[in-house]
Amino acid sequence: MGDEACIITQRYVFSRYAGCFVMNCTLHEKLSNVGRQLDGAIDSYEKLRVPLTSVTTKGDRILKKWKYRPCKLKRNRFISHGRHLSYENMVVKARRGFPGFNLHSYEDLMSRCSRIEAGTQSQWLDWDAEWLNPLQLSSKGWDFESLNSDNLVCKCANCKSTLCLKLNSGPSLNRRYGERYVSSEHSEHCPWRERQFDLRNEYHLQTWNLIREIERIKHLGTSRATIATIPRDKLQILFKCDEESLNLFLQGFRYLQDDIVECAGCFRKAFKSKILQQGVNAHSSWCKYYDREKLSNMIRKELEFPKEENLASRLKILEKYFESV
Repeated sequence: MGDEACIITQRYVFSRYAGCFVMNCTLHEKLSNVGRQLDGAIDSYEKLRVPLTSVTTKGDRILKKWKYRPCKLKRNRFISHGRHLSYENMVVKARRGFPGFNLHSYEDLMSRCSRIEAGTQSQWLDWDAEWLNPLQLSSKGWDFESLNSDNLVCKCANCKSTLCLKLNSGPSLNRRYGERYVSSEHSEHCPWRERQFDLRNEYHLQTWNLIREIERIKHLGTSRATIATIPRDKLQILFKCDEESLNLFLQGFRYLQDDIVECAGCFRKAFKSKILQQGVNAHSSWCKYYDREKLSNMIRKELEFPKEENLASRLKILEKYFESV
């Protein structure tokens, strides 16, 4: 009798609350559906309209026109589709689709180049200035992967394809490698296959990128404590550093230690004394600082220094210098 009563009680409870269980399950599904729609509305909010930015020149209008494109959004009851046109930022879309492709990033280029140089500096490889070197490889999106004997393996920053090069057969094969494999080893849809960082205009020294070099030297001059000496050159006054350091900075070097410097263009290391006292050119042949006088001559030519000829003007410059020390 007790077992039968227990069974009857269980059946009663189940029949009494079964509707609640079904209702709760249905309510949970409805709430989940609403949550998904809200998430979709939040994700699509940025696509509702082109951001209101100040457009002052014709160039700005052209950039804005091609930066945003109309796009289709999924129907969502939380968004009023009739009042706004939907736009999508094509720059953001391209970066999401090709995360390792940033064609105009000088910082990304130099990061890849530094890793290739660091990974291959333990062995003598047949680099050349035109067809095959760390800079050329990094300008096509290749990054260092490994080095076994003389076989260099690079991986694409975007499509993750690999490039294998045997670099001990003499520089005569470098042109063949550069023309046939550096581009073709990328995957079919990889943007690096058809494009390359503009080395001539953005890496090598030009009047339009000279400001980058001036900022680099100014930063190096302010970050390194130097002994106060009377400046004998107008560039010393401009960059506020001693003659020895300025000489190194103008040749593209930066300090790693007191007597060890590294080139900012090819990442080769050298002793400071070898450069200053023996006149050794420590740059790679493909480095933008290989002509050691070029940067100094360009800065002197582009910057207009006031002509100070009388003694009073010279004393005024000297007074300003001592005030800044």
